[in-house]
Amino acid sequence: IHYGARVIKIVVDDQPYIYTVEDIKFIVGEANRAGLKVAAHCHTLEGAMNAVKAGVASIEHGTLLSDEILKLAKQKGVALVGTEMPLPVWDLFGAEQRYPILIDRLQRAYHLGVTLVYGSDALYEVGNLTRGEMALTILDSWKDAGIPPLETLRAMTINAAKLLGVDGERGAVEAGLAADLIAVPGNPL
Repeated sequence: IHYGARVIKIVVDDQPYIYTVEDIKFIVGEANRAGLKVAAHCHTLEGAMNAVKAGVASIEHGTLLSDEILKLAKQKGVALVGTEMPLPVWDLFGAEQRYPILIDRLQRAYHLGVTLVYGSDALYEVGNLTRGEMALTILDSWKDAGIPPLETLRAMTINAAKLLGVDGERGAVEAGLAADLIAVPGNPL
C-alpha cells in the first residue's frame, strides 16, 4: 500500500501453510482501511473457504470449490476469477485431468449465480501465441462450460471493472467513461 498498490493479492494456500480466517480478516481489514480490495489466490477447499469467510473481494483460480463455498461466495459478494486455461495448455504440463474439474467448477459457479470475472493467468508460452492471444484462448474453456456469450462479455467488462473498483471510470459504454470498443460486422454474441 505504501508503494502505491491498488489491489492486494494474497497467496492463501499455495504454500506449506494456509492462512486462517483470522489472518485473512486482518489483511482485509487493513486493506479496506486504505480503500483497497483483497484478491485471494486459492487452490484448496480449506483455503478458499477461509478466504470467503474472511470477506475477500475475489477468489483467484479457485481450483477446488465446493457448492457450499460457491453459495457462500455468492451470498458474500465474492467474485470468482477462475483462470480456466484451455485443454492444450494443460496438455503441455501433462495435467489434462484438471481441465474437466475446472469446467465443472465454472459451470457450477455460473448456475449458482456467483459473479464471474474473466481472468487469464496468461504467463505460459504456448506455441507462438502472444500473451493477448493466449488470454483469448480461455474463451474456449468458457464455451466448453456452456457459459452464455453475454455472460462472458459481462465477465470481461462490467464484472471486471466492478471488481477492480474502476466501474465509475470504465467497463461500460456510457458517456464520460473510458472505453475500448471493437466493431464487428455481425452480432458479437
